[in-house]
Amino acid sequence: MTKLPGSLLAIPMAILLGSGAAAALPQKSKARPNASGTWNLDLTKSEFGEVPKPKFAHLTVAIKGKRLSWTSDVVGADGNRVRTFFDGAMDGKEYPVRNEPDAGAVSASYTLNKDGTTHAAIKSPTGRMEMTISLSRDAKTLIIKNELIDNSCEKVTWSEVWSRI
Repeated sequence: MTKLPGSLLAIPMAILLGSGAAAALPQKSKARPNASGTWNLDLTKSEFGEVPKPKFAHLTVAIKGKRLSWTSDVVGADGNRVRTFFDGAMDGKEYPVRNEPDAGAVSASYTLNKDGTTHAAIKSPTGRMEMTISLSRDAKTLIIKNELIDNSCEKVTWSEVWSRI
């Protein structure tokens, strides 16, 4: 089983992790669903592959215009809890990500794609991660596809399914 860098381990669960909380699908009506609200990681529908499956993950997202903030609370497979915080914009620029316990200098950027998905790029001292985030049409399911590349160029992929609560 692949051992993920500690500073990036909690980020995917947020987006992240946040993850990608900004995904909004095009709709015929003017009201576009977004990922604002509270989410739980569905451990049975997510596909972790070589990534250690967390025991629990919870995400709270707030989106207003291009402004995005989120907080995640993840209990990893090892039983350790990590809280992660992001406050920035979906403009392709890097903004700091704060972790408790501290994981060092971590940053994230979010970009809205024309197809309604969101691209997230996470950087840390131990590697980088690319995420594609999509929101279901009924705005009840958030899907995050993750690709992590550590500093030794080892690549790990997995998918997360989040359910709105």
